[in-house]
Parts: sequence; structure tokens; C-alpha cells
Amino acid sequence: MNRVWKVASRWSETGTAESSILDIFRRHNVVFVGRFQDRFQQIGLGDLIVISDAKRVVAMGLATTLPQPVTELGIEFTEDDLRKFDCEDHVLCCRLSFSDLGEEEQPSYRVSTFHGVNERADEFRRIFTEHRQRFEERQQFEIKARSCTLARNVASPADTLWQNGLVFRVPVYQRAYSWKEGEVRRLLGDLLANFLGLNGRPVEEPMFIGTMQLTEKRILDVKSGRHMQEVIDGQQRLSTLILLLNILKARCPELPVWVELDLANRIETAVSSGAQQRYLQEALEADLRDLPVETQNPYLYVVPLMQQLLDEAGGDSGEEFSPGSPLEVERFAAYLLGRVYFVVIETRATLSKTLQIFDAINTSGMDLNGGDVFKVRYYEYLRATRNVEESEFERISGLYQVIDERNREAGRTVCGIEEILSLARHILVARHDLPKTLHDYGAAVFFDRFFDTVLCVNEWPNFSLATCRKADVRLEEFARLIAVRFDWLKDVPALSAEARSMLDFIWWSRYSKYHYLIVLFRDRFGADLALTGRFIVQLAKLLVMFSIVYWRAVNELHAVMHRVVGMMFGASATSTAEDVIDTLRKVAADNRWKIENAFEVDAIAGNVRAKGLTCRLAAFLHELEEGLLDAEELRRLIFDTEIDIEHIESVNHKNETERARIHELWQGELHRIGNLIVLESSLNRSISNEDYKTVKVPAYRSRSAFRVVKTHAAEFPDWNLDICKQRKDILKRALVDYLCS
Repeated sequence: MNRVWKVASRWSETGTAESSILDIFRRHNVVFVGRFQDRFQQIGLGDLIVISDAKRVVAMGLATTLPQPVTELGIEFTEDDLRKFDCEDHVLCCRLSFSDLGEEEQPSYRVSTFHGVNERADEFRRIFTEHRQRFEERQQFEIKARSCTLARNVASPADTLWQNGLVFRVPVYQRAYSWKEGEVRRLLGDLLANFLGLNGRPVEEPMFIGTMQLTEKRILDVKSGRHMQEVIDGQQRLSTLILLLNILKARCPELPVWVELDLANRIETAVSSGAQQRYLQEALEADLRDLPVETQNPYLYVVPLMQQLLDEAGGDSGEEFSPGSPLEVERFAAYLLGRVYFVVIETRATLSKTLQIFDAINTSGMDLNGGDVFKVRYYEYLRATRNVEESEFERISGLYQVIDERNREAGRTVCGIEEILSLARHILVARHDLPKTLHDYGAAVFFDRFFDTVLCVNEWPNFSLATCRKADVRLEEFARLIAVRFDWLKDVPALSAEARSMLDFIWWSRYSKYHYLIVLFRDRFGADLALTGRFIVQLAKLLVMFSIVYWRAVNELHAVMHRVVGMMFGASATSTAEDVIDTLRKVAADNRWKIENAFEVDAIAGNVRAKGLTCRLAAFLHELEEGLLDAEELRRLIFDTEIDIEHIESVNHKNETERARIHELWQGELHRIGNLIVLESSLNRSISNEDYKTVKVPAYRSRSAFRVVKTHAAEFPDWNLDICKQRKDILKRALVDYLCS
């Protein structure tokens, strides 16, 4: 962290407790000043800001944006906020990673408005570092679970969900309220059955309705004691119960319990850029005696059904339950508040970890607006670095919708968001000269640590704050990559016969993961099909060569691939498409001696991938030279045919004496390329270990669809060690010339 600054949280000349705006700082993760603007503008990214309340430092955080007018941050301040401070252009503001200090951590400090800290800077840095380490090491996965009722718990008064001054907030990344008749009828039916003792149940039987996951409590206002918890799981049930209690309140508004519950201010939602909050308020304030017949409001939509179910229950139970009488309404409300149980899980963790915990405990099959942590963290990043509105979350979600739509159009799953994130990762690493090892990170891990760094949540090896701050991750880039990826799918059938089959050779190689380079190549140099085809052919040659030479993946090739990405997207990249293709060609040419040696001395039959690639490539070159098959026919023959790699001279001759003689004479040549050929599996099994001249040659000639097999039968009617070596030289020359030319 860099310099240290101190900001006071009382918005008045005299610094009275009533003028505290600490709750505004907390809610919006910001600090601002109305004076000392010249000095405030010196705050830099990553600077430590300590926040005081009177003579105590109560919070700290690292600056995540540069200072700017508060009016440009896009923050939606409440009317209560605006009564506390002047939201005008002269008020300067910056965002920070806000973190409250525990009482035992809060140092005393002299009263002042805003200034740089010199004498005690190291002390504050140490306090912040230790505070963050304690959170990361001991509290990152802190989870508390307890059994709760809504508002009344005789056995354990503290174990209630609704407590004085506590507001539940549905975060922007949640799904909108979506319960319909089935879910509402099931919940309310079970509640009424347990309350009334229907179907043989005892009257007012306690009922368990599942788990709720909440974040830890955050202070909104120290003076009033108001707190907030975000609802990670359970908002549908919680919202439905509030609607039900609101109906009961409308039927008997004079009951004192309603003042205590404060239903109108118990839950708020940030989903859909404020639209859901307006719907919720409309439903809670509506005249329930005069509801619209049709409505787009999802909360208001279920209210008539709930009223109907209450009335039907009253009729079914005779005189036992009158859902309109004060006595019965009070009884049912008391049941809902004190006899309906949740298991409440409170988590203190980073946002990403909180959602991972949700995924681990969620059994409903429902997800958080797609269940994707990246979506949430990317929104968090954009809010902190570009001051976007909450509506930006809808644009991020739109990326996922585009992918779903394009997959539906294709009739299959072509790719998901993870592949697009992986493409973006490679571009970011190259463009901003991040450590090359980050090319090999999983996309989820990469962006999680990238956002941790930029938002000053955590520090990770290979992610420096200064470098990551320069990496602007734009929504438009993801949208472009989605278009390029799906457009590439449409172009694949139009590739030349050679390029189409070489595309499959990439997938069959030891380095199939580098297929992504094709999409990046098209993103950088355009969708010219001939140019794409030439790149595919040269890339496939290199990947096949290294897969045959090295029987395990090697760093040498990874370094070449990283260099290619750098040529395309590096900060000062000036390479043309031809430069990139020539680089691949040169690497292949420089390694010519390695592939020649592999074909000459390696017992390729001992490695499934090496022998499969070698023999398929030999068959492919025969078909390509003949030119009788179109692109799809050629690809199907080479890659869809069920094949074996046949030892022309059998390794396991029927005659044991002859077998021993052959092994002694042929030695390693039995397993080198001269004695190997691709053959249909069914054909290979039917002639296994039979005589070459009388059985194999006729079968090769008449029953195989591979031209390389037919040609072999015609050119080599006899078979011995010398002929095998001759064939090896011919194959070696053809394969090496193709791969290295």
C-alpha cells in the first residue's frame, strides 16, 4: 500500500454525533469531503484511507478509484442520505475497500477533517495488514448456523430472524421474485395445515421450512443501531411470508404486532435496477380490497391467490378458523412469527467464497441468476473502477443470454461462458505483459485473483496491483469474443479438405488445448477463411510434431504458444497474420532433426498417441494427394472410422519358433513406422497374426477403404526386414517434408 490518509465521518463544522455520515460511507464503500479538495485529489490507487468517528479510527480501506465529484459516481443516495450531506459537484469522493475495525482494534486519533498521515502511517498500515490477515486466515470461511423463528422465540429470544433495526437486502445478482401458484400454494397450504391441525396433525404444530443463507451483519447507522444482511438464499420464502403477514395486517390493522414488525421496511431488493423494489413497495402499499385483475408485478400477482387460500381454509375448518377476525388473525400471525422455523446460515467470507458456500449447501436446484461467480465479481469490479449503474449487471447477464441463444441456434452446446473467459484471459495476459504462467491458470481462478487484486481484497503471486490496475476488462471485449467464437463454428464446414482434417489433428494431439488460438487468430486478423485455414494447417503440423517427438507435454512448446499470443495481442504488437504463420513454420523447421530421429529410431508402437497420429497422418496424406474425397468425407474416413494400428509383420506369430526368430531378427524395427499401418478394426481382427502374403495382402487390397492400405498391398506383395526399412525411409521422408515444409 502507498500513502496513508485520514478522513473524518462527521459532516458539520462542530463534529456533532448527529452529523455522522459513517453509515453512508459503509453502505456505498466510499469516502468524500466537502473541503480540502486540492489535498483530497492527491489520493492514489491503493492508498490506505483511515476513517475516524470523533477521536477513534473505526474503519479502514484501500482506495479503488481516483478522486472525482460525488455526482459522477452514479450512486443512488436515499432521501435520508441527502438530508445529511450536500450531494454537489464540489464534494469529492473515491471508492475504497471498506472494512470496519473491531473495538479492540480501534486506535484513538486527534480530531480533524482530512489530511495525510505521516507520523503514525506505519502504525495504521500494520493495523490494516493485521486486520486483513485475520480475516483471510481465520474468518474467510466463518460459517454460523442456528435454528431461528421469524420474530418470536420463547425458548431462545436471540434466535429470531427479524430483530430491531435489521434490514434484509436482496443483492443485485439474485434472481427476481418468481414464485407462482405452485410454490405459493404449497407453502401456504403446509402452513395452514400445521396451524389448523388438518389431515390428522396437532393444532399449531411447529413447522420447518428450510435454510436461509445470509451474509454477516453490517452496520448501517451506529446511532440508530440499524444493521443490514444480504440474502444469499431464501429470498423467495422470506418475501412470500412478508406478503402473507401484510395480508393479515390489512385484515386487522389495529393489532400492535404490526408496529413491531415494520413490514414495509423489513426487506429491500436491488434486483433489476430498482424495478423489483418498486414492485415490492407497490405490493405492500396496495389496497388489497381493490387489486388489478392483471399485473406485471410478480409480488402483487400472488396476493389474490394467498387471500383465496386463507378464505378457503376458513371455510374448510368451520368455526375453528375465521381468517377475518382479529382473534384468529392474531393467532395465525403469532404462529408464523414464533412456530415456523428456519436454519439460518450466516457466512463471513469474500463475495466469491460466499457464493461457493451457497453452491455447496444449495439443494433446491436453483441458482443465483446463473450461478456464476464471475458475473457477480465482474459487476463488483465495474462498480469500483468505472462507476457503472446497477443496470450494468443486466448487461453482464445479457452475455450469458447471448451464449444460450447462440447454443440453441446451433442445436448443441458450442461453448459456455468459461471458454469466453479463457479467451479473454489470454488476451489480458499478453496485452498487459502479465506473467506468462497466467496463461495456464483456469479462467475462474485467474479472474477471481485479478478482481481480488484490483479491489484490494487480497494479494496473490503473479498479480501486481500496479499492472492489474492498467488492465481494463471491458464488456465489449467479451461480447466480441462471443461473436467470433460462434461465427467460427459456422465457417468450419467451408474449410478446405486439408484444413478441415488438420483441425481434427489438433484435437487428437497432445496439445489440443491450443485450439483456442484459432479463435484468437480470427479475433485479431479477421475471418478470412483461406487465411484461417493456413494458420490451422501450420499450427496442427507443429502440435502433431511435438506430440510424436515428446511423449509428454513439454514447456518448449508452451513457450512458443505464449509467444504467438503475444505476437497477436501484446501491447506493442505489430505482427501480421503472415508473421504469426511464419513463426510456427520456423519452429517446425528448427525441430526437423527431432522428428526425423523419432521416425528413425523410436519404437512408436509403444505410445498410443504417437502411433495413432503418425499412421493417421500417413493415411491422410495418401487421400489428400489422390484428391477424390471432399473435406467432410476425408475427415470422417480418417477420424470417425474405428481403427487399429496394425503391425504388418505380426508381433505374435502363430508359430512360436517363427515368432522368436522374427523378434531376434527384426528387434526394434517391429515397432517403428515402417512396420505400422492404419487399418479398420474389424478387418484387423479378422486377419490377426495370419500370413502376410496369402491372407493380409488380399484383405488389404479388397476390404480396406484406406488408400494407404490398398497402395501398400500393391507396392509390397512381399514383406521382410529390408522392405520394411525401405518403407520406413519413404514414410519418414513424406511425413517430415509435410510437417516441416
